[in-house]
Amino acid sequence: GWLSTPEMKGLRNYTDRDGAAGFAQLKRDNAATFPQLVRELEGVASGAGVPPDDIWRATMINELESLRSTAPGAWHAGHCSDVYAVPPGGY
Repeated sequence: GWLSTPEMKGLRNYTDRDGAAGFAQLKRDNAATFPQLVRELEGVASGAGVPPDDIWRATMINELESLRSTAPGAWHAGHCSDVYAVPPGGY
């Protein structure tokens, strides 16, 4: 499946090595702000029979590829932009 594509394999290598600290920080920041997201991602991973980190990578693909793109010789797949807005009263 898609998690076995060269793009996702490359992202897995990055987050398992040079990008491990950044990946861990992104997960911590998102989990602290959106605890319901963690439960949802864990449920998706369980239902798909894949490690939760695979779902985290897929969810944060743009952020992780942006981090990875700062390395010399880095490759970036290019994806659509995401927009995130918070109303004046918060979420």
